[in-house]
Amino acid sequence: MAVSVCFRRFDITPTHPVSLLGYFTDRISEGVLDPLYCRMAAVYDGRRKALFVQIDNCMIETADAKALKRAIEAGSPFRASETVVFVNHSHTAPALEDFFESRKEKEYLADLVEKIAAAAGTMKPEAEAETFQCRGRAPGLASNRRWWLKTGVVATNPPRGHKLMDRPEGPVDDEVNTVVFAGKDGRPLALFVSISNHTDTVGGNLISADWTGVMEKAVQGSLGTDVVVMPFIGAQGNINHFDFSAPKDQTGPGEALRIGREYARIVLESLKDRSPLALTPVRIAEKSVRIPPLEVSEAEIAEARKLVARPPAVDAGRKLDADDIFKGDPTVEYYFAKALLDWISRKPEAYDVPLQALRLGEAVFCAIPGEPFVEVGLALKKDSGYALTVPICLAGGHHGYIPMKECFGRGGYETRPFSALLSRDAAGRIVEELLALAAAGRKGK
Repeated sequence: MAVSVCFRRFDITPTHPVSLLGYFTDRISEGVLDPLYCRMAAVYDGRRKALFVQIDNCMIETADAKALKRAIEAGSPFRASETVVFVNHSHTAPALEDFFESRKEKEYLADLVEKIAAAAGTMKPEAEAETFQCRGRAPGLASNRRWWLKTGVVATNPPRGHKLMDRPEGPVDDEVNTVVFAGKDGRPLALFVSISNHTDTVGGNLISADWTGVMEKAVQGSLGTDVVVMPFIGAQGNINHFDFSAPKDQTGPGEALRIGREYARIVLESLKDRSPLALTPVRIAEKSVRIPPLEVSEAEIAEARKLVARPPAVDAGRKLDADDIFKGDPTVEYYFAKALLDWISRKPEAYDVPLQALRLGEAVFCAIPGEPFVEVGLALKKDSGYALTVPICLAGGHHGYIPMKECFGRGGYETRPFSALLSRDAAGRIVEELLALAAAGRKGK
């Protein structure tokens, strides 16, 4: 069954140096490796509609995502409830919130909201498209980055090939699921590509969309058309691209090229075996779920106060990343302690966590405002009851990492206070609530 569609893509690359979000130190951009884009897709079934807004960025605060949706509602036919806002999680894009030592680029954000709201006002049905799904797999491109050590604890991103490494803590999801919107001539107008992997391969101080931008460019080059390739980053809070068996440098523009081109190859190969996927009717269910903040012990607070009281000598030019966590770097521990105490001073009694289930015919898109562990995405895919389930992480805001309950207390970066903001049972609650929303969508509620 054909659907009416409209697609937009426009450049949102900053024209001046900005603070880049993703690591501990405040990195100021020194140039542009490749452009950043906002991609928008509207799907109409004749009665209802849905708008997807994807931004090349690391994360957007929940309050700002809500403000953007209100701006879209004020200047376009799309209600806030019909719109999902999400990012590709690039770690080399302007900071849209204060995070460790990075500082929010407020002027850039204001300009971004204005541009997106204006573009939404132009999103009217422009073409009819037949819709298909394509399935591929990408073994070896994603790894579970949390490892059990032989000492009996879990570490995030241990040095590749380290003698203490025992086994990964959990699974991966190597599916590459693509939704194809094809025009009357059969050529793709747009692709929705769902992948569970971290978008953090480039590093450094150059602005870049990371491997998702490479993937789009490679797909466009092969198809010979300016097709919109919209990345849907799935549950990947405990996933990244490292090959932990290979003790070599795995960060830099070359890694973005390698991974982006390989994902593009898998997507293109999957297009050869596509099957019809009905994306009508359009139904959307949403709910704001109140979840308490992560429980923090008095001992953890006391230790943070001790660390802050004895700050290390900080080298402003030194680049710190997740590898330094494993080493117990004093500067990293200091940054964590500062962030924890700041969070403790302002954390709410409970977080209002916005969840959305966008049911488009035989597919459901589950929007989660944080970085859920891969087990969350696998559970949604297993139990949703839809032909295609697309988890979208960092959608509608940011509520930190969302680990599985059993992972707390084992060690690792993602379960530490401030990295994780929500209570230990948040992952299970989010899965339960999203499955209920998906079921409501199937019933037409």
